[in-house]
Amino acid sequence: MPTKVPLKVFISYAHRDEQFKFDLLDHLSVLKRNNDIEIWEDGEITVGQQWDGEIKGKLLNADVVLFLLSPSFSNSDYIDRVEIKETMERHKKGQVLVAPIVIRPFDFSGTIFSNFQAVPKGAKPVSIWSNQDEAWLDVVKQLKRAFKNLKSRSQSAKDTSNNSHDSTNEIDDNLNENDHLKKQINKAIAKHEMKQAIELLEKWGELPENKYENTTVLLLISRWSGLQKKQILDIYNPNDLERQINKLKHDISSLLSM
Repeated sequence: MPTKVPLKVFISYAHRDEQFKFDLLDHLSVLKRNNDIEIWEDGEITVGQQWDGEIKGKLLNADVVLFLLSPSFSNSDYIDRVEIKETMERHKKGQVLVAPIVIRPFDFSGTIFSNFQAVPKGAKPVSIWSNQDEAWLDVVKQLKRAFKNLKSRSQSAKDTSNNSHDSTNEIDDNLNENDHLKKQINKAIAKHEMKQAIELLEKWGELPENKYENTTVLLLISRWSGLQKKQILDIYNPNDLERQINKLKHDISSLLSM
């Protein structure tokens, strides 16, 4: 029986909201005990460790980042400059799941988090629920569904990558790097291997001859990240999602044919 590999979960929060963090840890304890997740938060930092390096290292390796949203969270320069910035850069590449949890009332409509599905239900802050345990129960139920979808998609992508490794990495000696990447991207799209297509598209956009297309490439990658988020949180209409993915494929192919 294969060893269960836990998802690495990072909790980002303001120290003023520490009690909310402890409450969340209580409600995630079963998932942690069952080795479904491995949690890290800055309370894990011990004497002698360099806290800035520890935080950045854990962010770099996290599969999921839980952001505990509140006025104090919003007011933290370090969270904004490091924890949000580092996570969003990885999110654009499809490397991490961003999960905002609203714990105290505040207006986050003008922040990056307004683009994400927040919990609890209706983004109603935990602090104003008549029974906060019910709020946390709703949070955990939605997180469990997201974790399950994330693991399923990761395993599927891993299997696909293993099966197609040889064929997708063949190099045609008659093609330069630019044309080779185009060929591989179109091949991945034809096989419905969108994760691989996006990874190759990012490499294509970094080539010097494609520098004027880099903004378009970043927008296409961002669209894919948004679609992944909807799939992971299971908050989409299947027909609408398929239409959006097909439109994305068309737009990528159109860009490469220019």
